[in-house]
Amino acid sequence: MLRLKQYAGLLVILLSVSCSGGEQEVVNSFLAAIQSGNEAAAKAVSVVEYLEKVESWEIVEVGAESTEPFALAELDDKRATLSRERRLVTEQNDYFLQDHKDAFEEYEAKTKDEPDYEFSGEMAEFQKEWEERRSKQEEGDRVAIGLGNEISRLRSAAGLSVNVSVNAKFVGEVFGKKLTLRVNDGSTEKTHTFTLRKFNIVDTTRNLSPIGRWVITDIN
Repeated sequence: MLRLKQYAGLLVILLSVSCSGGEQEVVNSFLAAIQSGNEAAAKAVSVVEYLEKVESWEIVEVGAESTEPFALAELDDKRATLSRERRLVTEQNDYFLQDHKDAFEEYEAKTKDEPDYEFSGEMAEFQKEWEERRSKQEEGDRVAIGLGNEISRLRSAAGLSVNVSVNAKFVGEVFGKKLTLRVNDGSTEKTHTFTLRKFNIVDTTRNLSPIGRWVITDIN
């Protein structure tokens, strides 16, 4: 019976949001779902969680609407280019270590116990070059992780908005809007900024034009 009630509640929220199409209705539906403990309904309109208790809320400001290109294809190309660059850097570093095997073994043995140890002479030159190479490789890894996370978030938000699986073949635009809310948890009141996005995108390979709706993509 509980599952049936939750499913019915989810259908009501989805129908309400689909019919109204308004970003304020999406936020109200989301917080109502959090208030009632309906996790499925909350996930139906948001890619982010709200972990605090909700007693009441008030929308105090609605920002201007923005528009930007749907950048998934561009980000995908950027990731492919970065992947090639990282492979090249890794290969060059492997060759470098092969050519300086003895120095690297000495470096590893000494810095294992003293990470900040500073060598002198030829070992100091090796240390400087290797640590610069390693730093460049680690920075590339961090950039790749960040880019991967950005792509994943964009795909998730777009997929939730248009209700189909989204890939880099989709093109179009993204509407954005920020809403400022005061949320009361029953004892304290906090101000949050909800970021919403609506995707107007087309699958160029299948000529598919799904209808996008507002979804919550960030809460600060």
